[in-house]
Amino acid sequence: MKDVNIRPITMDDSFLLYCWFNSDDSLKWKEHTKQKISQKTHENWLRSRLSDKTTQIFIIEIEDRSSGQVRLEKIDKIIFVDIFIIAQARGKGIASFALQKAIEYYTESFGRNTFCATVHVQNQSSQKLFTKTGFIKDSAEAGDWVKFFLNAG
Repeated sequence: MKDVNIRPITMDDSFLLYCWFNSDDSLKWKEHTKQKISQKTHENWLRSRLSDKTTQIFIIEIEDRSSGQVRLEKIDKIIFVDIFIIAQARGKGIASFALQKAIEYYTESFGRNTFCATVHVQNQSSQKLFTKTGFIKDSAEAGDWVKFFLNAG
């Protein structure tokens, strides 16, 4: 996709990620965190993620402007996916492109893996994104959250 790139995050991206995480349209779709977090809590979390070799977080850039993030975080044997796109960049296919690239980079580093995205049942945009990217909806899920899985590598 022309003019779209992903790059690994650094601590210099901390404040930007903190603002995105605490935005109402991000918190609305979080499974575990429903309230804003402090900047110090976020910085501590980010440092721990940066020191974890099996976690990769990327900034999505459109024409060199930060427009979102993709996080791939290994917990046990599953790579959990989190993605956020700023409102102005949504609906342009950027999320699908960035997610595919992030998974490609991850599998280049770590080989074949199972990726999982947990999505609120009302978040139709994210459900479409994961389906478009090749994830399969887990039919066993019930309640407010559904899981999508992808084996890649």
